[in-house]
Amino acid sequence: MESGSGLDEADDSESGEEDIARKSRLIDKKRERDSQAAADDLQTNIQTNIQDESDEFTLPTKQVSFLLLFLFEFML
Repeated sequence: MESGSGLDEADDSESGEEDIARKSRLIDKKRERDSQAAADDLQTNIQTNIQDESDEFTLPTKQVSFLLLFLFEFML
């Protein structure tokens, strides 16, 4: 009977190892999905920021121009 219990222990050990390997693969797949989702979110945020940014340049108003002129003259 002892030899039978030894086989059961071997089967349990193999079953436990298979279970650990399966769980490890599931964890790896989840990490990969999470990483891909984070990369997709980052790409979306970058695209949104680029679209929101304005490339237009506006000249300063008269008040700002006057202040800049005053400061420039004061510096000389």
